[in-house]
Amino acid sequence: MAEITAAMVAKLREMSGAGMMDCKKALADANGDVEAAMTALRKKGAATATNKSGKEAREGLIARYISPDGRKGVLVEVNCQTDFVARNEAFKTWADSVAERLASNPQADFEAERVDQVAKIRENIQITRNARMEVSGNGLIAAYIHTGAKVGVLVEVGAGKESTVASDDFKQLVKDITLQIAAGHP
Repeated sequence: MAEITAAMVAKLREMSGAGMMDCKKALADANGDVEAAMTALRKKGAATATNKSGKEAREGLIARYISPDGRKGVLVEVNCQTDFVARNEAFKTWADSVAERLASNPQADFEAERVDQVAKIRENIQITRNARMEVSGNGLIAAYIHTGAKVGVLVEVGAGKESTVASDDFKQLVKDITLQIAAGHP
């Protein structure tokens, strides 16, 4: 039986995001083989995701991505079981990355990542819905997520001239429209 060092456990933990004891057990079961332990943790993560799939995911957040040129935007709702997880920075960062990738690939498949997130967080996580817009012609996309990340607004506003789109007044108008729409939400 191979000796399991703290450095090996730390390396596997960094790679997988799994807990220390889970990493140590996976390394022991794999006789110190980090790759085999990682495979075992992935399989365990898939099993965890299957077990958690029956739990309701009613909490969560709305994440957004607007391209730097303002011509493409996405809102995505990612649900979890508790508001504690929804406020977690790692969960928020992952949700933001989902939105960014949906902007460039609307058919992106996140199932493997979702399973990994379920294994790390130990809650059911679902990507429930998303909206994507892309400007054709002159215009801008803007998004606003209201405090608490439960209400999100994504709008496209067109303009007759490209010079209008570039003006700060137009950009402020588009932003103000998103705020007003969110304010009107019950």
